[in-house]
Amino acid sequence: DKNTFKMASELLEYDLEPSFIAQMINKRQSLAHTRLIARAINSLELHADATVALLSITLEDLAATGARYSDCDGLVEYGLNLVTVSVAVMIVEHPTKLKVSLRSLDVDVSKIATSFGGGGHKNAAGFEVKNGTIKTLSKTILEKIKEALKDEKS
Repeated sequence: DKNTFKMASELLEYDLEPSFIAQMINKRQSLAHTRLIARAINSLELHADATVALLSITLEDLAATGARYSDCDGLVEYGLNLVTVSVAVMIVEHPTKLKVSLRSLDVDVSKIATSFGGGGHKNAAGFEVKNGTIKTLSKTILEKIKEALKDEKS
């Protein structure tokens, strides 16, 4: 809002370098985060003629990399960035639940999230489940996505 721009303007009076500050805030990552990216990409599975990307992070991945749950934010985008992919799914294992992030270019993923008790909007949604494994949840999510892809075509 206008207050943000006013504060930024005031900070510029202190001879700060905005590009340096932006890079430090937005572009720098911890080694743990970078290692977590590698693990997420290594988990990548493509389904439905490579239109659906599925990624996952396990408790073991977090422990091995020293990453925090906040380091998982945005990893789903690595799946959606693939040229053939229209829906990306990221499942993150927590001690007592699984958290799922859904991203899409053209499928209403909020409907899928809502069916699991979650929410969001057409292109970005999510939900949590208390029971299950990444493998079984993945299978159920993929079935729902394949149905949604068929609905989009008809």
